[in-house]
Amino acid sequence: MSVALQFKLTQTGQVAVWNANNTGTSLNLTHIQFGSGNRVVSGTETALLSPQQAVAIAAGFSVSSSQIRMSAIFSGNQNYVIREVGLWAGDPAVAGSKLVGYWSQASGDLAMKSPGVDFIFSHDMVLDAAVPAGSLTILADNAQSAMLAMITAHEAKADPHPQYTTGAEVNALIEARVGDYVTSINVGNAYTVALDPVVTAYTAKTAFAFKASAANTGATTLNAGGGAKALVREDGTAMQAGDIPSGAVVTVVFDIATDAFRSTEIVASQIAAAIQAQTYTAFATSGVAPTFTLTPSPAITAYAAGQRFRVKFGAAGNGADTLNVSGLGAKSLKQYDATGAKAAPVIATNQLVDVEYDGAEFVLLDPLPSATGSTPAQFDNSTKLASTAFVQRALGNIQGLIVISSTPYNMNVAQLGSAVYFAGGSSVFNLPNMAGLPVGSMVYLSANVATTVNGYAGQPIDNRSNGGAASIVMAPQDDLFLAWTGGTWLAVGGSFVLRAGSGISGALFGSSKSTQGYQRLPSGLLLQWGTGVTAADGSIVVIFPIAFPNACVGIQGTHSGTGPAGMIEVFGTRTTTGVTVKTFNHLAQVSSGWLVSWFAIGY
Repeated sequence: MSVALQFKLTQTGQVAVWNANNTGTSLNLTHIQFGSGNRVVSGTETALLSPQQAVAIAAGFSVSSSQIRMSAIFSGNQNYVIREVGLWAGDPAVAGSKLVGYWSQASGDLAMKSPGVDFIFSHDMVLDAAVPAGSLTILADNAQSAMLAMITAHEAKADPHPQYTTGAEVNALIEARVGDYVTSINVGNAYTVALDPVVTAYTAKTAFAFKASAANTGATTLNAGGGAKALVREDGTAMQAGDIPSGAVVTVVFDIATDAFRSTEIVASQIAAAIQAQTYTAFATSGVAPTFTLTPSPAITAYAAGQRFRVKFGAAGNGADTLNVSGLGAKSLKQYDATGAKAAPVIATNQLVDVEYDGAEFVLLDPLPSATGSTPAQFDNSTKLASTAFVQRALGNIQGLIVISSTPYNMNVAQLGSAVYFAGGSSVFNLPNMAGLPVGSMVYLSANVATTVNGYAGQPIDNRSNGGAASIVMAPQDDLFLAWTGGTWLAVGGSFVLRAGSGISGALFGSSKSTQGYQRLPSGLLLQWGTGVTAADGSIVVIFPIAFPNACVGIQGTHSGTGPAGMIEVFGTRTTTGVTVKTFNHLAQVSSGWLVSWFAIGY
């Protein structure tokens, strides 16, 4: 990557140039300075952000009226990154010197100054058209110029360092020895090789390859001219039988610390041990249901059909589980059922299982569940597979009891099928998120106190009269069975349904216990009562508190005053919403203001 090195004339430099021009002189550039700071150049700079090294200009001249060329040598043992360059009129270390030109950038490096290496900087600076011709010149350091000339002449020679082997010669020597090895002589598990040149003592740099003339049968030694030393595996442990096959080329290096030759490659017994221990395939999951993660070492870089892992699950699953390996994305976990179809897996805490990727999902490879099984003990609430006999026997039994004395309480899906009892204080109960869970999941609620039951967002509660609401209120002593329909909770039983659910024109046990009241019965009968005051002709127009759904079958009344009296229904006036009656005394007389209590029955 190239970097555009274009100096900007600073405001300080502009003033100095114009001052020199107005006096008929020129401004001399004398020093170049390197620094390690990064910033966007504005022209207002008066010094480098992170100055490192300043040297006198070794050589320079005007190429044209608008272009000057300069060179400098940065020597010494300094070690720094070059990210900014300044052109100075005067030594930056001396007061009164001025930063005339400056270059840097917001980020990135220009070069590196290494210790003990001379860095030659040479650059052409194009002057702004506003700079008067001849007003900016270069004042070179004679000593620096001579050094630069010597370095230039030295580097121009065809072979400036004849005492050193050239890079081409080194490469040729390396190429000539690549893959070179000697053949061993074996006496049992003792290997001997003759190196050229001959080695009489081993150092940490003693490394070579040899071709085994025979396979080893156990712990092995190697003599390369400096005496027999143990030949061990790369981890420092003894060779096992077959680790060095006959004809194999083995690369070794001498380990000073253990006084032994070490193989530089993993050998057969190590591979076998890794396979037996499933070193590269057996791992434990992180996370909890339904999102499990697996971090194998080394990490896989992509999913491929046939990848298999021995997995220890750190938590139980919930049937809708996924596995994310090496952060490559979550894949569904499945298990084959007795018919060979993929089904939701059964995962218990600390379960060990083989899991294989089939190109779409991870499949648990444990033996397929049997179509039949043993029947667990009565009231067993473990995670064992249940037989149909156990299910049939357990129908009606509740899996657990949850007593709530403080609210709000958030139910979780693992508690479905439980009885929930609201013990004290005003209660708020929040149902769990049922998305993706089986239709028919149930919960039984029993309230000792007034309780607000809230469905999860977008999962209303249908009490069979409200058509579905975000919440319902249970009265003290109410109980209620709720069943999940896949989109809503449905009230399917309990006293709450009889009080609040739809029956014949209203709740099955709905009532009004006021003066003008009514009582519904589960059979469909409706009893209504009330009072009225006679008009001058002895009549009372009775309006029922609620309409009879089908018909009023009769009405009776009693006089609330003294003396005998009777009430009759005016023929043809009876409807489902009311009736007209008349009241007479024992002399068949009528009067206004008589108080009459009436009672009607219908359905």
